[in-house]
Formats: sequence, C-alpha cells, structure tokens
Amino acid sequence: MEPTYTLTVDGTECAYFDKVDQLQGFGADNKASIAELLWGFFHYWASQHHYKRDVISVGLGKTIR
Repeated sequence: MEPTYTLTVDGTECAYFDKVDQLQGFGADNKASIAELLWGFFHYWASQHHYKRDVISVGLGKTIR
C-alpha cells in the first residue's frame, strides 16, 4: 500500500495510511476465532519467543537475531 501521508521527523520517514476501505476482505481466508488468535499471541510471547537471543523491531516489522 502506498501511504496517504508521509512526514520526515529527525531523519526518519513516518508514513500513514487511512484508506481503510481498501483493506476490506484482508485476512478473510483466516478461519481462526478471536479467542484462538489471542491465545496464540500470548502463547508465543510467553513461551516460544527467545528473549535472550532475539530483538523485536517495530520499525522493520520483524524479529532481529
């Protein structure tokens, strides 16, 4: 998706997307319930994520080793 707005703050590009109507149907193939998704989230972060080895990067959207 192309951002709706962009702004550079202290050398970091900040992007914003507000055309949520374009997200209609995103994730429609996922049949898990909200409870299953929430359980999976907490299960991963409580017992699967390797906190001594991996760092979570919000900026990159992934785990860095």
